[in-house]
Amino acid sequence: MRTAPARLGELVEKRSQITREQLLRALRNQKVLGGRLGTCLLEIEALSEEQLCSALAEQFAMPCATPEDLRGIPDDVLEMLPAKVARRCHAIAFRASSTQVKVALIDARNLAYQDEISFVVGKRILWHVAPELRLMEALEKHYGVECPSRYAKLLDKMNRSRFLWARESSAGKEGTAARQPADQLHWDTKIAGVAAAPPADSPSSVSVELPHFQHQTLELPTLAPAAAATTAVAPAATAPLTPAPPTAPAAVPATAPPAAPPVAPSPPAGAAKAAKATRPPKPLPAPPSPPSPRSGTAAAAPTGPSRPTVDEIEQRLLQPRQRDDVARALIDFAAGLLQRAVLFVVRKEEISAWLWSGPGLDVERLAALRLSLQQPSFFDGLQEKDASFSGRLAPLPSHLALGACFTAPPLAKEVVALPVKVRDRLVAALFFEPRSAAGAGLAPSDLADLQRVIAKAEIAFEVCIMQSKLRKA
Repeated sequence: MRTAPARLGELVEKRSQITREQLLRALRNQKVLGGRLGTCLLEIEALSEEQLCSALAEQFAMPCATPEDLRGIPDDVLEMLPAKVARRCHAIAFRASSTQVKVALIDARNLAYQDEISFVVGKRILWHVAPELRLMEALEKHYGVECPSRYAKLLDKMNRSRFLWARESSAGKEGTAARQPADQLHWDTKIAGVAAAPPADSPSSVSVELPHFQHQTLELPTLAPAAAATTAVAPAATAPLTPAPPTAPAAVPATAPPAAPPVAPSPPAGAAKAAKATRPPKPLPAPPSPPSPRSGTAAAAPTGPSRPTVDEIEQRLLQPRQRDDVARALIDFAAGLLQRAVLFVVRKEEISAWLWSGPGLDVERLAALRLSLQQPSFFDGLQEKDASFSGRLAPLPSHLALGACFTAPPLAKEVVALPVKVRDRLVAALFFEPRSAAGAGLAPSDLADLQRVIAKAEIAFEVCIMQSKLRKA
């Protein structure tokens, strides 16, 4: 009886190669950014590439392809696996003999992929597992598949480190020493490339440390305390004045002055009134731009303080009457968080814009935009299990048509697309720029709330589908 492979996180933790805190941190990053757990462990430097390859080989009980295996691949070997199959299965053939072919793939437990590759190749296959990063690098090099910027930055750092380690080895030093868990920092102190100092004789002491981009783009901003002008004033001549609790962060404008020193207790009632009269008026937050209408129908845009909360959206999703109600609740919540967002609907093989919000959108082009699932685009990856898109859009015709709908300002270089699925079938996708409505980077807590609302919307969509079937029965 074949047993299921052990979980990678449990395996490396059992080996004492990572700590529980590092595993939890990597799992949090995986939930927000997506990708494989091994990639997230490499990003936070909890695990070396050699340790990851060894763990993957033990997890799947098969050899692990090395970076050198996936680089110098002969053309006749590459031709054994068509580009279309290699892209879809995330696999690559790298060695061949007269009787067998060595093939590396990310999802080594996917039997459907193995059957398809075996049928196409037509030879005995020796399967290898490969780290997600290295296989994406090989697909970009040999098949022209654009590597997302998230992976490209990490690959650049790792390749530089391997080059420097190789130079040290050629000078007479041995290979990279495994970093022990005691030398690693806790997850909340290891930000922007700060790492524990390696031993003086370690080759990694000369490696180039690059910033961890996921902390730069998704770092939760520190909110300043509310200004004294926003505190409540107690009734005159009744009791000494006490400072009121600070106002909620959403009500404080981005340009609020720094907090004034605490008010001295027990001022005279007349002095309090005079001081209140001379205070400058409290600046009001600028109202957000109204959302672009969809096909002539205006979409409601929640404003700053009245932005709907997660609980309010969940209440709207409890008893949806039709799918448009679910879509509007989702875009209303996105409008309160993001500068610009577009909700796409997937009908059979066609993708079109459903609802949108934000300034600088070409309404006519959005309403007329029609894409096909047969066209290469980021929608292909969204159909896979637990997939999302984050990074730069490749210069494909479908992406250029979408970018033309963003006029002033143009579409950001970094974008995010989150799938909306019903029973593992893609029914919609939320596309947005990872900037908050205030213009700063989207906070991880806001992104987590957005994913929570999408999960609720998926259930509401399924409820609407079941209600429609009941009415037709």
